[in-house]
Amino acid sequence: MDQAIYHDGPVIAWLSPARSGNVTTYDGSGRWAKIWELGALVGNGQISFPASNKAAFNFQIPSCTPPGEYLLRIEQIGLHSASAKGGAQFYISCAQIRVTGSGNGQLSPTVSFPYVFLVADPYPPPPTLPAASSFSDLYPVLTSPTSGAYTGSEPGILINIYYPVPTTYTIPGGPIARC
Repeated sequence: MDQAIYHDGPVIAWLSPARSGNVTTYDGSGRWAKIWELGALVGNGQISFPASNKAAFNFQIPSCTPPGEYLLRIEQIGLHSASAKGGAQFYISCAQIRVTGSGNGQLSPTVSFPYVFLVADPYPPPPTLPAASSFSDLYPVLTSPTSGAYTGSEPGILINIYYPVPTTYTIPGGPIARC
């Protein structure tokens, strides 16, 4: 990251293998595994987010990850305006990486990301997408309650972090993937 996080909220790291094996031509439309998260500290009538004012984070790629080229997606979800649906702000960075080693597992669960944040978006999809008879045909991951994709109504995205002070916090996006 090139600047510190200044909005309270979680940070999540996702990994997606380049389908063709060449990350320079991969558009990120494949499956993504959540490999790391940093949420909130809640207690004594307070909530705080350890990511605030940090510009660097250390985490490990799971050792079972097969060698190859991947996109790494880091997202920070700003919750300062998240008390209304659509108020959470998503700050996303991606990097092209090469994983080495002898991992031979398959990370699970995974989700799809293209356009998952557009559930309530009144605008049509980009013209490069195939025609579909309905929104759910075009974006089937959004209609699956087990996909882990965001709808904007998750407790960790639609939340007032100021008052009343939350007594719990659930990081959105489902569980961290395992092999």
